[in-house]
Amino acid sequence: MSLQTSHASNEFRKMHLVTICSQYSPHKGPLSGFLQVYFATHKALGSNDRRYIRTHLFTIWRRLPIYLSILALRLKIDALPSSLLPWDFLTPEQKKEYWQNIVELYYSNEPPFSFDKMSANFFGYGVPERSFQRLLSEFQDLEGNAEAAYKKAREISIVQLSPPQIDLRANSLKCTTKELLSLLPSSWKAEELAFASTAITINPPDNERSQITTHDLFRKGFYEIQDRSSQATLGLLPQLGSNHRILDYCAGAGGKSLALLGRLQSGQHQQNMGVNNLTDFTSTLSLHDIRQAPLDEARKRLARAGAKAHFLAPGKTHNSLHASYDLVLIDAPCSGSGTWRRQSELKWIFSDLALNERIAKNRKLVDEALHFSKPYGLILYITCSVFPSENELFIKDLECAGKLQKLKEHRFDPTENSDGFYAALCKKI
Repeated sequence: MSLQTSHASNEFRKMHLVTICSQYSPHKGPLSGFLQVYFATHKALGSNDRRYIRTHLFTIWRRLPIYLSILALRLKIDALPSSLLPWDFLTPEQKKEYWQNIVELYYSNEPPFSFDKMSANFFGYGVPERSFQRLLSEFQDLEGNAEAAYKKAREISIVQLSPPQIDLRANSLKCTTKELLSLLPSSWKAEELAFASTAITINPPDNERSQITTHDLFRKGFYEIQDRSSQATLGLLPQLGSNHRILDYCAGAGGKSLALLGRLQSGQHQQNMGVNNLTDFTSTLSLHDIRQAPLDEARKRLARAGAKAHFLAPGKTHNSLHASYDLVLIDAPCSGSGTWRRQSELKWIFSDLALNERIAKNRKLVDEALHFSKPYGLILYITCSVFPSENELFIKDLECAGKLQKLKEHRFDPTENSDGFYAALCKKI
């Protein structure tokens, strides 16, 4: 390809980047879903074009707080208020011009300036200013030390600029981690991780990334895509046997249930238990969610993995099952702030009000889930959040209310090259 042709091709792609950004709003849903629809309606975009646009689009959105801060400096204003965002207050023509400036700034390769030299009112590195201030305030409450709180909030903010890793979970129902490593394409550069015994990280070439969910190993259920920290949260559990009844109360699409079944079947929690087949375990596991669609997806995923479980119908109280489970897993709905590197658009719809409302809803959710736990039964509470108010401070409030006794907890920060997760193993009291 000649330099002239290459330049024309990049200008064509940049035009689409501007168009996508100016038409999209985080309030419309996930950026990935919007992009999928956009590609379907723009047939002139070839596979190389789509791959190029996808990569650069997500990078722009991860770095957007920096670009808005730079624009604010150029406009000689102290800050861009959180309400003055390009998808909120501009006409379509103004939006396009605004995003043209941002995209040009992205391609200018202007080096990011030091966070410490920026006004406290600016957006910071990788999160909007309101998110940074909330992080700072909450870590002060948690740490009791302003300097340590600033360091933690700053580290979490900076890491939002880096692209997320791609991790797999080996399905122990079908293969060992080492067996999967030997089967994966060498071009994926697969490596075993210490986070969890089933965790593998991969770094395939850009033109092979779409194959992760179409590869024959995936279709046969040999692996799932799951962050290393998400897998590691189950490491807080003690040894479990076939006589234990387990409820995944917020099962969603069944990711945690699949990981738990894999751990049990692989023998990590069944040493000397005399259990020899999966049926001994699947008969004790139930999945619950208030939404039918995710449960339908969970059925498909379990079938692909060669696993079975009971499904509790949404919208029913299931009174006959109250106080009948030894372990209740609560993978709680949350701000999703631990996954902001993957879904950078989510940080732009974050607000104190939305976070506070979610925390209040989760208190009620925990109360509902506790009905299913046996007296002194185990509760494993998990979030993909970096905010202490959804994590350590949330569990502390439940302890103060006399509902739970915390046995142990662990925070997985995105600074560990993972998603941000929190897990607390508790006992019902």
